[in-house]
Amino acid sequence: MNKTLVIGAGKACLLLLKSRTIAKQFDIVGMVDDKRSKNRVVTNKQYPILGSLADIPSVIKKQRISTIIIALPSERGETIRNILLSLKRISTVVVYIIPRLPDVIIKNSISLDEIKKIEPVDLIGGKISLQKQTEIMKNVHGKTILITGAGGFIGSELARQIYLGSPKKIIVIDNTERNLFYLKYILSLITHSSPSTKIEYVLGTITNRYLMTRIFKMNEIHTVFHAAAYKHVPLLEDNIYEAVSNNISTTYTVARLAALNSVKQFILISTDKAVKPNCIMGMTKYIAEQIMRYFDLTSKTQFSSVRFGNVFNSSGSVIELFLKQIERDEALTITDPQMRRYFMSVSEAVHLVLNAWVRAQKQTTYMFDMGTSVPILELAHCLLVMRNKSETYPIKIIGNRKGEKIDELLWNPEKEIKTTNIYDGIFAIKQKESLKTNAVYSFLKQILKSLKKDYVQDHSRKGADELIVLMEKMLHV
Repeated sequence: MNKTLVIGAGKACLLLLKSRTIAKQFDIVGMVDDKRSKNRVVTNKQYPILGSLADIPSVIKKQRISTIIIALPSERGETIRNILLSLKRISTVVVYIIPRLPDVIIKNSISLDEIKKIEPVDLIGGKISLQKQTEIMKNVHGKTILITGAGGFIGSELARQIYLGSPKKIIVIDNTERNLFYLKYILSLITHSSPSTKIEYVLGTITNRYLMTRIFKMNEIHTVFHAAAYKHVPLLEDNIYEAVSNNISTTYTVARLAALNSVKQFILISTDKAVKPNCIMGMTKYIAEQIMRYFDLTSKTQFSSVRFGNVFNSSGSVIELFLKQIERDEALTITDPQMRRYFMSVSEAVHLVLNAWVRAQKQTTYMFDMGTSVPILELAHCLLVMRNKSETYPIKIIGNRKGEKIDELLWNPEKEIKTTNIYDGIFAIKQKESLKTNAVYSFLKQILKSLKKDYVQDHSRKGADELIVLMEKMLHV
């Protein structure tokens, strides 16, 4: 068995040491930790604390460590990056990690299956505290919750985290058979956590008003999480009708049904592109937010929007490029050594969505603190450590590309007021001016009428231009 060092000597470490299957797989010689004053962790056997995080390289050398397990599921990605950077000159150590996921944090056990080799997503994100996650679970318990777009990137994680809180029922709807099938598989893996929860898998589109009406009539829904939307900016520029239909028309339909059926809360998953929008996708999401404000004022249901920027996803990202270059033994290409980016993992984003939901109030939009920006060069070095590459692996600076840097704006100071941080990582946004409900309703009716007319006739450029003009006018309501 390989000699193993555990990083972190807290609760996760103790659970790890108590597992017999883990003990058979790893020869744990001790741990390092910055916060522990005791010099030993005691289970049925005593394990020494061999130093602090700064001592990792020397402990590895002295103890002839070949495997590391990072047992810090509540820590920030920055801590994980610093650990990996300390291993830059040690290319022979295999690094495992206990994932920083809500379900791992709230559990009282850790299995061998949950210890995995470190992945790029482990390098980013903030803390996920046990206290916050427990509070979310209490609010979820016993409720009937509807999630639209449940098979998507955000929707599927919402379903997973909500399921952990043992709701009475989850209704998940998605128009893609493959996505819904995969979501069913994901939830089946954690069935033991919510054995009494009913799950209704609905294969269909929310543009089907008859289907949505039946769902609301047949269930006493407490909260709707509206995650169904088209998000790909270039595609929506070329498919204006579908953008308006899916992002505006269906949002209006589902919101109206929620208000008519006395749903308690409605949460729209929004985006930074809704702020001062300059593209079709941004305009449709801005108007979706206006729909939330309209129904929040004209019904008893509480409607809120939650905005955030980039959610970490390796598909098509610089991380994916780096990994392919490493696989081919090519130099890593970086535009600028000073380049930094903001990242948020999907589990962290949904954790914040649920925290905003717990604290949501009338006439309020919420935005997230995207954390500290991460140097791209630092990420590159961490990936090299993960792939056991030498510190001297070539990195090529290729220079900035035109228009590469895009500033993220999560609120509009001209129209909105950002309040103080209502909770760690969550800010409330209040509008400076009251919403002109009659004007919003009038423009919505015109947009929906124009959409219906051109669907019946044909998708003409003239009709698309008319929709754009109406949306642009609505931006100034």
